[in-house]
Amino acid sequence: MVFIRVDANEAIASGHMMRCMTIAKELVRMNEEVEFLLSDESSVPLLKSTFQYQILHTRWENPNTEAEIDLLKEILTDCQEKKHTLPVLLVDSYYVDNRYFTKLRPFAKLAFIDDLFEDIYDVDLLINYTITHELFNYREKYRKSHTRLLLGTEYTPLREQFLISRQKLNQGKQQDGNPKRLQILLMCGGGDSFDFLSHFLSLAIQDQYFGDYDYHVVSGAYNPYWEKIQRLSQKHENIYFYRNIENMAGLMEKCDVAVSAAGTTLYECCAMGLPTIFFCMADNQEYDIDIFSRDGKMIYAGDIRFEKEAVIQQVLLQLHILKCSKSLRDEMSRKVRSIVDGYGSRRIANVLKRILEIGSFFELADNEIETGGGNFVNWIQKICDGKEMGLWNSGRAAIEAAIIDIEKRYPEISKTCLLPSYTCRTVVIPFIRHNWKLFFYDIDEKLSVNAETLASKVEAVQPSVLLAHTYYGTDTLADVRKLITKFQKEKKLIFIEDMTQSLFLLEKDISQADYLVGSLRKWLNTPDGGFCISDRKLDIADSGEYTEYIQAKTDAQRKKRHYLDGDVYSSKKDFLSINNRAESLLYQTTDLYSISDITKAALTGFDMGEIKKRRQYNAEILDKGMQTLTSVTPIIHIDRTISPLYYPIYAEDRSRLQKYLAEQNIFAPVLWDIPVEVTEEMSVQTQYIYDHILALPCDHRYDDKDMHRIITCLKLYKGE
Repeated sequence: MVFIRVDANEAIASGHMMRCMTIAKELVRMNEEVEFLLSDESSVPLLKSTFQYQILHTRWENPNTEAEIDLLKEILTDCQEKKHTLPVLLVDSYYVDNRYFTKLRPFAKLAFIDDLFEDIYDVDLLINYTITHELFNYREKYRKSHTRLLLGTEYTPLREQFLISRQKLNQGKQQDGNPKRLQILLMCGGGDSFDFLSHFLSLAIQDQYFGDYDYHVVSGAYNPYWEKIQRLSQKHENIYFYRNIENMAGLMEKCDVAVSAAGTTLYECCAMGLPTIFFCMADNQEYDIDIFSRDGKMIYAGDIRFEKEAVIQQVLLQLHILKCSKSLRDEMSRKVRSIVDGYGSRRIANVLKRILEIGSFFELADNEIETGGGNFVNWIQKICDGKEMGLWNSGRAAIEAAIIDIEKRYPEISKTCLLPSYTCRTVVIPFIRHNWKLFFYDIDEKLSVNAETLASKVEAVQPSVLLAHTYYGTDTLADVRKLITKFQKEKKLIFIEDMTQSLFLLEKDISQADYLVGSLRKWLNTPDGGFCISDRKLDIADSGEYTEYIQAKTDAQRKKRHYLDGDVYSSKKDFLSINNRAESLLYQTTDLYSISDITKAALTGFDMGEIKKRRQYNAEILDKGMQTLTSVTPIIHIDRTISPLYYPIYAEDRSRLQKYLAEQNIFAPVLWDIPVEVTEEMSVQTQYIYDHILALPCDHRYDDKDMHRIITCLKLYKGE
């Protein structure tokens, strides 16, 4: 459910309402329910009975009141209870402040159309579709926030008619280089407070070239001088008057040049490839001057607030220049047409629909790899003080590197390894590849190891290597660490600890492992990455970068980001298919690959402290919420020291729950499928883990609202 809160005063309602209705129509096309929230009845006629609406009976020029905020809380809460999902609230107003959004944060996913840049807003989605957004350094200002940014003219929300008419740009236009009568489009937005249109026409009549032009004059709904224009059109056959025109794109098709105030109409001219002369009439249009006139895209005629007569004379001069030069018009048309493609409203609607998706692999923006700062590098170097770290392309490669090092260091070693019965087959594969004999020890339903059981297994098997996992951010080896240390000393047992699910336990320095291994790509939006830490440098030959895999994985990550950013050409099926291919390449390879250059560069830019904090906070919210549920069983307890890869739960009918969550756009993976090597030695407890465990996403891409939505969905599951 998407609610749209839009300004409702006459001066700006038409523009705001138009762009919001355009987005709303795309949402309806996608089977989303939309409802407008209006301050008063003044803008209801603009809806044209197309959409549902509620009147808030508040003041449009001051929405930041407790009365409006409390009313919105009530509407949003009621929607969530009825629809069983978090609503989305799109706000299009020049008068809201950040306090407005902060108070509404718990009740909806918040989206804001911001083309003024007067503050940093606590919203989930911020849209600035203007060509001038680059002047405000949005990406730097929002870099550490959870806000997703939709910036630039690819998000300009134009009506569908402009998309359709783009295909007919050259139809019906005269083709000779100096047409006798140029078709001129004159417009001034929804209102015309400076009486530009009628004044321009009155002066144009006196110009010697007046008869060379046909003037198509569009009067907005709030133009107080429209009758003056109408009278002029009745006197002169080359002045055509349009009031409240429905098909603006169709009219633009007929025209050769547009004269317009700055604002949204300039983007409509861009979509239609219409050479344009524009002027300024408001403070918020001043940014348009430099950007639109840069490189000859459009012609700026001045500011009518201070120099109306000069603006009119400049427009008349430039019209004559354009009339005499079709090549100039064609060049301007080519430049502006590349700015706007007409799919902006569809992209915004796509994002509003997809904004509730939680989980699956990390996305990657085309320009998202940030280098410098050294946060991750400094973080890991501090942890590895006195040790050596090798970086590989995956956690599996890191394990294989450890095995190769062990075989080189101890050539006479008996190649016998004891592994946990709850594990991933990618952990098993390196040992199989190197012809090791494998045995397995039990893991209980709390994902812990019983010391007596482990000791008995070690005595029976006499392994040379013991591998263990710390599961889901917790030290599930706490009860057996002393025992393992004893085996290391007395039996010369080599200990490999896989910290893929518990990366931040490295900070605690609780392990006496000979090799600490893990995956980085599961934690970060890098295409690859794994580590192996030991007391000496691993001098192991590798096959270099796995280029084919990196290309496939980054392609999948970027296509997913395009999808989440509303790309009309991306589908979930596409990026999932590419990702499956990438994972298949990684799974099937028999070579040992180093970490890629793109990941090495990216590792210098991650803020590990912030990532740890966000994951811990999200997991803590889930943990508290689980205490009230009976349909699922929490496995671990989260305190302020635990930052897990996922938050694990048990579900009696896991497949049903996983499907239900997916229907709510929450994608919870099963970790892991049972390795074939484990089946012979698997206990009833281990079988239960494999059959019932489900991993809930809690990573740093998401915030508290996302976690509360997961809890809400779980409460509604089975009617709780």
